[in-house]
Amino acid sequence: MSKIVILGASGFVGSALSESLSNEGHQLVLVSRSSRPGYHQFTDIDSLPDAGLVIHLAEESDRSKVAGLGDIYSKESSLTVDRLISKYQGRIIYASSAVVYGDTNHEACTEQYNVEPTDLYSQIKIRNERNVVKAGGIALRFSNIYGKGMSDKNVISDILKQLNSNEPLCLRDVSPIRDFIDIQSVCTLIVSAVSSFKPGLYNVGSGVPISIKSLAQEILSIVDRSERPIISTNGSSRTSINYLDISKAKDVFNWLPNNDFNSNISDLIKRN
Repeated sequence: MSKIVILGASGFVGSALSESLSNEGHQLVLVSRSSRPGYHQFTDIDSLPDAGLVIHLAEESDRSKVAGLGDIYSKESSLTVDRLISKYQGRIIYASSAVVYGDTNHEACTEQYNVEPTDLYSQIKIRNERNVVKAGGIALRFSNIYGKGMSDKNVISDILKQLNSNEPLCLRDVSPIRDFIDIQSVCTLIVSAVSSFKPGLYNVGSGVPISIKSLAQEILSIVDRSERPIISTNGSSRTSINYLDISKAKDVFNWLPNNDFNSNISDLIKRN
C-alpha cells in the first residue's frame, strides 16, 4: 500500500485515525508540530516526505482562537493547503466542518447548499475545501465528533464533567439542534475514502438531529440520573439548527455511521 502522510496525527481525530489506518496495513508518516517519538516534526511543506496521499487534520479547531489569530492565520492556512495540493498532486483529504452551513436551516444540509461564511473560521474552511475539490481531492464536512480523547471544550464534555454532581446540570444553551458522530464512525469513513479515493465534497455526520437538552437527557438516563434538572445558563429564543444529510458519503463509500448513541456514550463514560 502507498505511504500516507497525516498532518495533525497527534490530535483527537488524528490519533484515532492513525490507529485505524495502521490496523488496515497502511504505511503512515505521522506529522506533528511538536517533537515527539515516532512522529515527523513539521517545519514546512518541503520537509514532508513524498507519499501517495496526505490527510490534513492540522488546522485550528477553536473558532474563537481563529478569530483572534486573524488574517495572518488565514493566509498561512490557505498557503499550506495550496502547497499540499501541489506537492501531493491533488491527492489530499481535507478536514472541513459543518459549521459552514450556519444554523438557520430547518432541514438536513446537503452538499449542494450554498454556503456563506459567518466568521473567519468558516471563511477559511469554505475557501480551502473548494481549492481541494477543484484540484481533485476530497473535502469532508464533519459534524460534532465525540469520543475518547476529544476536547474538553464541547457540550458532551461539559455534560460528562457534571455527571457525579447532585446539582442541576448546567449548560450554556439547551435549545440548539445539532448532529453528533462518534470518532470510530469518522475513522471508518476516512479509511474507506483512502481505499477508494473518489474526489468530491462529502458530509460526515450521524444524519440524526438532536437538541442539546435531549442529548443531556439521554446521557443522564444512561447513568440513571434522569431526575436531575437541566438548566440553560445563557439560553436564547433564537432557533439554531445544524444537521447533515449524509446520503452522498453513504452511497459513494458504502458507509454507515454507528448511531448507537447509548452504547457509544456508555463506552466513553467507562473510559473516563
